[in-house]
Amino acid sequence: MHVNLNNKMNMLFSIGIAAYAPLSALLPAMVPDNKVEAVSILNLGSGLSNFVGPLLVTLLFEKTSGLVV
Repeated sequence: MHVNLNNKMNMLFSIGIAAYAPLSALLPAMVPDNKVEAVSILNLGSGLSNFVGPLLVTLLFEKTSGLVV
């Protein structure tokens, strides 16, 4: 069961990384008039992902008390 869940989480993580990677180059090119705002929203998204990831581990994996071993 845990291996199946781990595989699904790894696939979700990989999809997220693949979808996120080119945004730093594409987003400012898509909105040339608002490059500063586009990059700030991109940075907000990456910062929130660094907060939400450990939060999910803490909530979902209680056996390790939120510590990733």
